[in-house]
Amino acid sequence: MRLSPDLPVVDRSPYPAAVTPVVRCCGTVVCMIITTPRTWNTKARAVLNTWAKRCHIPLFFYSRVAAPAGHPIINATHAVPLDVPEGRGHLTGKTMAALRYSLRTYGDVADWFLKCDDDT
Repeated sequence: MRLSPDLPVVDRSPYPAAVTPVVRCCGTVVCMIITTPRTWNTKARAVLNTWAKRCHIPLFFYSRVAAPAGHPIINATHAVPLDVPEGRGHLTGKTMAALRYSLRTYGDVADWFLKCDDDT
């Protein structure tokens, strides 16, 4: 499926084709989803089970200091701990750290980076 006849189909994704054709035609999308350990079992799980499946690379970013030992977010496949304090006052720092990680890790394969929250 193409968005328009002039738009070429670009598929540089090393990930499975089990995503919507609209997303695949426009390149690889990294979804940077900001979350907290407190909302991991509710909001973040709901995102992972619904619209995050449309992302080629869904990544959940959380503050390392906010996750107590043994919390399920620590061993989650798509969860990335950040060394940024928890709280609304540190949201910019958390976003910048997530973007730095995403660019450093997936900058050579990703065409788009989408920043969102677990309540999006």
